[in-house]
Amino acid sequence: MRAYIWSKDEVGPEAAAVLRKAKELSGIEEQIDFIPLPDEPFRNIPVFSLGRLTREVRSRVVQAPSVGAMVTKADSLTRVSDALKLLVNDVDLGRMNYIVEERLDWLCGILNNTKGKKISFDIETSGDVKWDIPSYDQVISVAIWGGQGSVMVIPEHMLRNPLVERGLNKFLRRNKIITANGKFDLSYFEPDLYNWFDIMLAHYALYPAGSTHALKDLGDQYFGSGDWDEGNKPYTVAKTYKEAGTGEDGVWWSARKYSGGSGYERIPRSILYEYNAYDVFYTWHLYVLLEDYLEQDPESRKAFDWLLRLDNELYRGVERRGIKLDVPYLQELEVELTAELYEAEQEFCAAAGQTINPRSPQQVKAWLHSRKKRVKSSDKNTIEKLLKNPRTSDEVREFCLTLKKCRFISKQLSTYVTGYLAHCHGDMVYPGYKLHAASTGRLGGAGASMLTIPRDKRLKRMVLPSEPGHVVVTADMSQAELRVMAMESGDEWLISAFQPGAGDIFDILLQSAMPQYNWAELHERADNGDDPGQFYGTWRARMKGVVYGVSFGRGVAAIAAALEVEQHIAQTLVDGFVRPGSKFARWRQMIEEKAKSGGAIVTKFGRHFQSEIITEMNAHEVTNSALSFTSQSTANDICLAAALWLNPQLEQYGAWLMGTIHDAIYVTCPEEHKVAVGNLIAEALRRAGEETYGTVVPFAADAGYGPNLAKIEKLAA
Repeated sequence: MRAYIWSKDEVGPEAAAVLRKAKELSGIEEQIDFIPLPDEPFRNIPVFSLGRLTREVRSRVVQAPSVGAMVTKADSLTRVSDALKLLVNDVDLGRMNYIVEERLDWLCGILNNTKGKKISFDIETSGDVKWDIPSYDQVISVAIWGGQGSVMVIPEHMLRNPLVERGLNKFLRRNKIITANGKFDLSYFEPDLYNWFDIMLAHYALYPAGSTHALKDLGDQYFGSGDWDEGNKPYTVAKTYKEAGTGEDGVWWSARKYSGGSGYERIPRSILYEYNAYDVFYTWHLYVLLEDYLEQDPESRKAFDWLLRLDNELYRGVERRGIKLDVPYLQELEVELTAELYEAEQEFCAAAGQTINPRSPQQVKAWLHSRKKRVKSSDKNTIEKLLKNPRTSDEVREFCLTLKKCRFISKQLSTYVTGYLAHCHGDMVYPGYKLHAASTGRLGGAGASMLTIPRDKRLKRMVLPSEPGHVVVTADMSQAELRVMAMESGDEWLISAFQPGAGDIFDILLQSAMPQYNWAELHERADNGDDPGQFYGTWRARMKGVVYGVSFGRGVAAIAAALEVEQHIAQTLVDGFVRPGSKFARWRQMIEEKAKSGGAIVTKFGRHFQSEIITEMNAHEVTNSALSFTSQSTANDICLAAALWLNPQLEQYGAWLMGTIHDAIYVTCPEEHKVAVGNLIAEALRRAGEETYGTVVPFAADAGYGPNLAKIEKLAA
C-alpha cells in the first residue's frame, strides 16, 4: 500500500530503525511505500503523521510518535507498531448511536432489573474536580452501554430523581462495571462499589512505561478515534464568575472560579451527552481489546488483578476519608516563608549586582549569558552544572547558590503551603492516589497528598491525626529494598546479613569494605557519644550513599563525586557492598544484560520492566532504571500488600489508614491503642514480606507514633 508520511523532523537512521523493528513486531505483511506529504492537493490516501500534524488534510490521518519520541520513549516500539497496524487495517467499530433516556419507568426498570451484565460506564460532573469533594449531586450525565445497540445516556434532570439515584447505585452493585479511571467515577456514588475492569489499569499493567494510559489517547492509538473532546473545549476554559447564571440547552454555572478543563455544566447538553456516549463507546472497545491482550500475558494479568484489588479495597477508601492538616500552623508558616523569600530575593539581587526577578527564566538566563556566553538556559540542570564546574567564577557561583535558595523557598511556599491551604475543606484535604503513575509501580500523589510532601520536617508537621485524642502511628520496613535484593540474587552472604542477631547492615557492609576497623564497636561507642571527629558517622553516611547510588546503577565516578571522596575510596566502599564475583554481583550483571537485550524482568507481583529502545544515548539510563526496578517495585508492593491486609483489622481499634509512603504505613489511631496498632502494622509488613519471599529473610519493621507526621517517636516493645 501507499501512504503519505509527514514529520517536522528528519527521519534519521535511529528513527528509521525503529520503524523497521515496529513493522516486524506488528506482523504486517503488506509492503508500505511512504511518499512525502505534498503541500497542495493530493490523492485520498492515508497520512502517517510522526507527531501531531500541523495542518488540515482531507485524508485519514494515523498519528505515530514523533521522531524524537521514537528514539527516547520506553514504549515507542509498541506505539509505532500500533500506528502501523492502524494504517494498514483501518479499524471500523461501526457507528456510535446513543439515546437520551427520559422515560422514568423504563429507566428505573433497566437500572433495577439488570444483573450480572458487563457494562461500560462513565459520568460527567459539574464543578472543578481539582478542588471539589466528590458528591452525587455533582453528576450531570451518566452513560452506560453493554456493547450492542445504542448507548444510553441519563440526562441531568433525570439524575436528580431519587428513584434514579437509588436505581443507579443498585445497578452499579449488581453488574460488572467497566471503566476508564473508575476510582474517579465510582467515588460519586455509594462507598465500596466494585470496579470490575479498568482500561487505564489494564493498559498500565501491559505497558507500565506507556507514554499515556488516558482514554482518549488510547482510543486514538488503537482505533484512530481522534479527539471527541474537541467540541467541549470552548466551554471549559478557565474563568471566574461573580454571579451564578444559566444559558441555553441546559447550560448553567456557579459563582466561582473554574480552572481550565473544568465546569462541564457550562457545556450545552446536546454536546455533553454525545461526548459522554463516546466515552463509554470507546471504553467498551478498549476493554475487548485489552482483555484479549491480558489473556495472552499471564504476568500482566497478575499485575492487573493486583492493581484492581488495590483500587477496590484500599485507595478509594483512603481518598474518601482524606487527611487532616494543621491550618493555623500552615498560616503561620506561610508568613514565615514569605519573609524568608523576601530576604532571599534581596540576597539574590545583591549577588547579581542588579534587580532581577528570580522567578523570571528570561531575566536569569540573560544575566547568566552576559557572564558565560554558552549558557542558553536557566533550568535546574544548567544551574547544577555551573555549580559543579570548577571553572565557574565566584560571582556566577554565588548567583547560582542564591538562585537555588530562592527557588527552594518559593517551591515550599507556593506548592506545599499556599497550595495545600487552597485545597482545604475546613481542615481536611482529599488527596488522589495514582496507581498508574510510575513505571516502577510506586504510587503517585495528586493534590495535597502525603506522598508529595518533601522530607522537610517543617512541612511534614502540617499532617495531623484525623480525630481528637488520636496520634499518628507508623511502621516502616527496615532496608526493604536491600532485603529484596538479597532474596532476588540468592546471595548467601547478603542474606546472612539480615538474619536476627547479625547486627546493623551498614556495619556489616563497612566491615566488608574496611576490615581493619571493628565497625560494630565503633557504632556502639558512637551511640554513647564517643565518636571523635564524627569518624563513624561520616563513614556510615558514605556507605549509605554508596548503597543508594549502586542501587540506582550509578558508577564509581558518579558516587565519588556525590560523596566528595576520591574514586579509589568510592571503589573500596562499592566492593564492600557488591563483592566482586558474588551472586549479588552476578545478579546485577544479569539484570543489565536483560535490560539491554529486551529480556523479561518481572517481579513477584507480575509487574515487568519496559524499555523497548536501547541506544548509545539512553543505554546507561535504561540499565540504571532496570537495576532499581525489581527492588523498588517489590518493596513498594510488599508495603501495599501489608496495608491491604491491615486495613480491615484497624476497625476494632477505632483506627484507620491515612496512607502509605513507599515502604511505610501511616494510621490515625486513638492514643490508648497506639502500641497495639503499631505492633499490628509491623506484623502486617512482616507477614507481607513472608508471603512474598518466605522466611529466609525477615522483613523487619520499626513502629513509632507522634502528634503529627514529622514528630515520630519509636514505640517501646
